[in-house]
Amino acid sequence: MAKDPAFLFYTGDFATGTQFLTDEQMGKYIRLLMAQHQHGHLSEKQVIIICKSIDNEIMCKFKKDSEGLFYNERLETEISKRKAFSESRSNNKKGKTKEVIITSKSYDYHMEDINKNKDINKKEKKVKSFEPPTFESFDAYFKENGYGNISKKVYEYYSTADWHDAKGNKVKNWKQKVQGVWFKEENKKTSFSNNQQQPTIKSHEFNEQ
Repeated sequence: MAKDPAFLFYTGDFATGTQFLTDEQMGKYIRLLMAQHQHGHLSEKQVIIICKSIDNEIMCKFKKDSEGLFYNERLETEISKRKAFSESRSNNKKGKTKEVIITSKSYDYHMEDINKNKDINKKEKKVKSFEPPTFESFDAYFKENGYGNISKKVYEYYSTADWHDAKGNKVKNWKQKVQGVWFKEENKKTSFSNNQQQPTIKSHEFNEQ
């Protein structure tokens, strides 16, 4: 494969990291980056050819590998990401991968910043489906808030309706629902006997948002 002629250059990051370098140092730093991109890790002799001497302010932006050669870690990362992406596109065109890639979109996402895509993927989560509470947890929550006297009947009301409210809407958050509908001052004084009918949803019951 021919040498990759380019790498991603983040102007904002570069400007922030070099704002205290002189123009001469800036020129040397850019030449070192270009040399690493084209020739790989650099020897001390190659660095001196470009910089004329070892400038610590510039060289603090480089690390040494196991062989004592200099390299910029960020550039190394960007070169590797671009290489991996190019290979994946090539394999896809040859039918070596089963995954279908829409070239234009995948290329744009990669060129923008593959790290951002990784962060987005980490944040993406499946929406959890509603899981009805056990009576024990339901009852405990009512008692914590001073409404233990109505917990059984309210639980029976929703469980009988397959956890739908009076308007037929599926309950999404049972704690939010009971707070808005049942946790009223008058219900603290209400007690339901076994012979009484299940409590009736009042007109002030609201739908889940």
